[in-house]
Amino acid sequence: MTGRSEGINSFFDGFVTHTSNFKEFVVKYENALSRIAKRKNDEDFESEHKFRIVNDHKFLLKHAGKMYTRNIFNKFKNEWSKVFHYKVENVRNGDGFQSFVVKSKDDELEKFEVTLNSHTYECKCECQQFEFVGILCAHILKVFVRLDIDEILEHFILPRLRQKANKFRIFDS
Repeated sequence: MTGRSEGINSFFDGFVTHTSNFKEFVVKYENALSRIAKRKNDEDFESEHKFRIVNDHKFLLKHAGKMYTRNIFNKFKNEWSKVFHYKVENVRNGDGFQSFVVKSKDDELEKFEVTLNSHTYECKCECQQFEFVGILCAHILKVFVRLDIDEILEHFILPRLRQKANKFRIFDS
């Protein structure tokens, strides 16, 4: 319960004080919502119009820059930076599926199994980052690098994380 009240407090921070009456609260609440909407629109504009600098030979990263919002791209870039700390071993191949063990170069105990459907290129990783966060983990990205996959497949780019996801957001005046 404490986390929720802290979140609410930070939302109203600077807008409402303990001496605010109900009318002031409503006016300041609307101001807070307007400020959030403006910040989201500014982020959307930056995502669409500001160029992201990416080296030409980093195809997956370049493709992510074209597809994701600026904020999600930065999170993706963080995962991408971890890719080179892993090595891939091909474990088994059968029934249209390939399994890989992705091991850390730094910590021998850190390893994850990535399963790839050879027909659709859908992947599952033991860490389940994609299922929980919506961004591919470094383990799947490492398998993509090994297989020479240059673009993020459509089923890995969630609609809510795309550049134009908020394009048609409607604000009530």
